[in-house]
Amino acid sequence: MPDLLDRLNAVNPAPDEDTAPPWEDTRRRLAPAPRTTWRPRRVLVLGGTVAALAVAATFIVDSGETPRQAPLGVLEAAAATAATSERFSGYTAETRVDIQAPGTRGTDETSWTIVRPVSSTEYEARQESLRPVPEKPIELPPGAAIPELEGVERFERREGDQIRDITRWRQPYGTMYQGIPAFFPPGSKEPPVPVPTDPDVAAATVAAWAADRVPEGLHPEMASLIQEAGRSPIARTLIYAGNVLTAPRVEPDVRAAVYRALSRVAAVKIDPTAKDAFGRPGAALTAEDTDGKSRTRSELLIDPKTSRILAERHVFTPEPGVNENRGKNEPPYGEGSQETTYRYTD
Repeated sequence: MPDLLDRLNAVNPAPDEDTAPPWEDTRRRLAPAPRTTWRPRRVLVLGGTVAALAVAATFIVDSGETPRQAPLGVLEAAAATAATSERFSGYTAETRVDIQAPGTRGTDETSWTIVRPVSSTEYEARQESLRPVPEKPIELPPGAAIPELEGVERFERREGDQIRDITRWRQPYGTMYQGIPAFFPPGSKEPPVPVPTDPDVAAATVAAWAADRVPEGLHPEMASLIQEAGRSPIARTLIYAGNVLTAPRVEPDVRAAVYRALSRVAAVKIDPTAKDAFGRPGAALTAEDTDGKSRTRSELLIDPKTSRILAERHVFTPEPGVNENRGKNEPPYGEGSQETTYRYTD
């Protein structure tokens, strides 16, 4: 099974004139790969690269002030705007991972996700990443090759001293990008995760995560991914909210319901003067947690004027002394961040 970063992260290229395989031919998008041992929030050396557990990261510049409980005006403004704003049909998201750990080469990678409409009912989902051209051909061990999957197209092209890896498929509107069978454990027969169409259901789901409950009726695979990704109730709440709010063509009243539900969560804190990597101002909803080894600060940056997610960010910080006192064969804990910024297509 691919690790959580592989399953949840979106990596995409610039759109071209090609079209992805139709949804009816797509049963799984991202191929299952051999399970790699890892620990939550831990950096591991994998074939000379460093992988970190993160969900959807944002670039948010801290204002220098201590985040405080969310002023209702920010989220209420976002709810009011969402209720009357136009739906978006797609986006381009850029993800930057910058993680360093003792005794490793670290990782500094950029990847892209592109969601673009291809019909009135479907959108193309596309992942793209860059890697250096290897000095010599890479020989994979038996069973490590990514299998061919019906409905999933994979190809690569050389760009100077780098190789661009591209994966693309189609999926129907009304489903979450992060909630597709490709992100589920190998062999899963679950269908794609639908976006709520009832505002009350969306609000109740946010409230359930905030109360440390698995929401009733939630897609089991999505519930498992969120629980694996978020260590605290507020972290899981923000993950779910981000999944819904970045899904294309979500009904305005559903988006508004998510923001209203967040305004009633006491644990939500906010930095009202944050900015994303492009310098766009917004309000950063924040959550922090630790497992005693590594501390994670998660941020969801919203634009109250448009009700859209500008960015997501996860910052990882090892607890004091954890790397110095780790076991002989224990991988190091990394320090750094993963950031994703969004640009939308109406």
